[in-house]
Amino acid sequence: MLTGYENKSDIPFVPALLSMKRKDKLRIIHILTESMLTPSSEKEDDYTSKMLDKHFGCWAGEESVDDIMASIKSSSAIREPLSM
Repeated sequence: MLTGYENKSDIPFVPALLSMKRKDKLRIIHILTESMLTPSSEKEDDYTSKMLDKHFGCWAGEESVDDIMASIKSSSAIREPLSM
């Protein structure tokens, strides 16, 4: 049944699962099956996008990258390198 797992008690939750009622085991199988049918990459991509937007923000303007860079360069003061 658990190919590659000779000792089922090595997996922490297996003894608890084995002691459950048949109906509860079937419910858990259903929940796990549903979670496997939902592509994890969509979940991860959505989570990654939300975290990046939250912590790093996102630009929602009409300007192109070149326009933004030109604006940054025009407003920055050029300093001479420090001589040591």
